[in-house]
Amino acid sequence: MMEHIQHQQGFNSHLKKVLKSYQVASMNSLSGPASYTSYWNDLKLSPPITAAAFDGCVSAARNAEKTMKGSGPMVIKSENGKYLEYDPLFSPPPFPVQQLPVFSPADQSRERSETVLENECITCFMVGGEKRLCLPQILNTVLRDFSLQQINAVCDELQIFCSRCNPEQLEILKVCGILPFSAPSCGLITKTDAERLCNALLHARTPASASSDAPPPTTKHSFRVYHECFGKCKGTFIPELYTEPHAACIACCECHGLVSPQRFVVHSHRPRENRTCHWGFDSNSWRSYVLVAKNQENEAQLREKLDDIKKWLHECQKSQLASILEAKVAVPETEPVADAIVIDGSALVNALPPRASKTSAEYATLDFIPKVATYAVKYKRMGIFFDVYQPSSLNAETRIKRGKGARRRVTENGKMPRNWQSFLRDDTNKTELFEYLAMKVADVRTENTVIITKGANAIIAI
Repeated sequence: MMEHIQHQQGFNSHLKKVLKSYQVASMNSLSGPASYTSYWNDLKLSPPITAAAFDGCVSAARNAEKTMKGSGPMVIKSENGKYLEYDPLFSPPPFPVQQLPVFSPADQSRERSETVLENECITCFMVGGEKRLCLPQILNTVLRDFSLQQINAVCDELQIFCSRCNPEQLEILKVCGILPFSAPSCGLITKTDAERLCNALLHARTPASASSDAPPPTTKHSFRVYHECFGKCKGTFIPELYTEPHAACIACCECHGLVSPQRFVVHSHRPRENRTCHWGFDSNSWRSYVLVAKNQENEAQLREKLDDIKKWLHECQKSQLASILEAKVAVPETEPVADAIVIDGSALVNALPPRASKTSAEYATLDFIPKVATYAVKYKRMGIFFDVYQPSSLNAETRIKRGKGARRRVTENGKMPRNWQSFLRDDTNKTELFEYLAMKVADVRTENTVIITKGANAIIAI
């Protein structure tokens, strides 16, 4: 009996080592226990029990429950002639060794793109089919009014976990000016979790128009709708109020507050489903989430009506509009012969972030003018036209919704900003930079004619 107890204790200590390796693997490795296969081999485990021996253990355990309660250990003969000692009342029969799970390699994207979060343009990468946003950029723009303690508390409550970018992604963020070159790492957060985090911090309060006592506003053409995102919510859609993409046209049935469609799909008065794995959410895709509530008169007609409303006031970026135009316009296979070219100066500056330039003079000399010189040699006449930002225009309203960037005065020896996109989000910054570049280009002598604008005026460099 003593020998049996010593053998069983050794087996339990070995089992604890195996379970410990599983625990360490699940915490520190995306590949799970598969990454610890070599560690298991070093333990020199005994051969796994066969299926026949396992069946014998099960049948012996059933017989022991009936006739051998409290008796000593039993001896069972296996297929290879060896004997297995087993006490059914001391421990359950061991499970057969399972095949290790197969894990696919991580999806690591190097292509940088941008997305809009709370009217701010945020850099992101497409990983695993979903956008992963640069977390430091969100903290410095969208959530700049909140402390790290507040943000961490909400992340813990919502069960939000961030990943780290790989070295290639980190290098791209540094080269584009999103991060300083001294940054050792960068966190990435999914677009879904970023929406949840911003909604909890920025829009946790009830809308200002809410009144639980007054009934929700209704009109002749209003109808009930609902969504099933982040806790679900029901509301009343008022088509007469839907006059712009972000118009407050849906009244919540609980707080009676008016919110926009983008805000409605994250609005909820129920628990936020913190234990649910959310994936692929985007508030700008509200047309896929807002549905007609059931048990209404003419429900089929209301669905058609909502489908028609969803076709109104579509927001898009210039890049999306360009792809639509390219699909409808036949592009010649060869470049047409021309002796003149017109360049959008604002787009050229946006596409040429400072790489090694530290001052405005270096940016003009090392980045902008060499690019312009390549076109000036190729074409006899070149026109570079910069935007002029009028305060009362549709573009100005759109820029206000996207948010303002950091103000930085442009001078000859002024330092270039680290965050290029944030710098270009301020109209005054762009106006000063465009005028400075226009004067620098005008001082360059070329064989061909170069026409460049400075504000509302034009400068000709010959």
